[in-house]
Amino acid sequence: MARSDRPPFVLRAAVENDFDFIHSTWTKTSHQAPPWAFMAPELFVPYQTRIIGSCMRTGITLVACDPEEPSTIYALVNHIGPTINWLYTRQKVRHMGFADILLRKVLGPAYRREPVRFSCWSRHLYTWIPDKVRLSYEPHQVMG
Repeated sequence: MARSDRPPFVLRAAVENDFDFIHSTWTKTSHQAPPWAFMAPELFVPYQTRIIGSCMRTGITLVACDPEEPSTIYALVNHIGPTINWLYTRQKVRHMGFADILLRKVLGPAYRREPVRFSCWSRHLYTWIPDKVRLSYEPHQVMG
C-alpha cells in the first residue's frame, strides 16, 4: 500500500557507487550502539570494515532509491538468506514504511509471524522496524 507522504522509489541491487554510502552509514550507526560506542574509532573502524566487507561479498544488498536520482538512497538491507545483516533507513524517511517494504521483499510476508534474525545491531533498529515485529539478535552469523 502506497503512502502519500512516501517519495517515489525503486528497489534495486546495490552497485559499486553505493558502497561508500553503505560503509559510512553502517559504520557510523554501528559505532553508536553498545558495546561498540565505547571502542576507540581506530580500533572499531578496521574491525567493522572487515565485517561489512564480508557481508557485502557474501550477502545480497537491496536499496530503495529515488527513481530519478538512483544515487539518492532512502533505505537499504543487506542479508544472507533469512538473516538480516543490516537494515538502514534515512532519518528523513523513517516511519514511511521503507523497512517494512525491504523486509517483506527479502523475507516474504510471513516475516511478521516469526522473529527477524539480525546479525548487526544499532541503536536505531527499533525505530526502523515495523510495530509488532520481534527481533532475534544473532551476532555469531557474521563473526565467523
